Amino acid sequence: MFGISLGKLLVLAALMLVVWYGFRLTGEIRMKHGARRRNRRPAEEKITTTLHPCPRCGAYLASGAACPCRNGS
Repeated sequence: MFGISLGKLLVLAALMLVVWYGFRLTGEIRMKHGARRRNRRPAEEKITTTLHPCPRCGAYLASGAACPCRNGS
């Protein structure tokens, strides 16, 4: 009843092949989709700003920006 027959081995082998090909196919699709996505995106420029501490309150502000603590006095 629970013996291993040639038919069961063939079905098991076929099932293993289907699963293996499925993983392989999904991997190829992901690689192609990722390459397309990388090629589509424009290169992003990183904008940096130098921050300086306010001598009065110590808050960091961008160069040339007025500190709010100076507005009150």
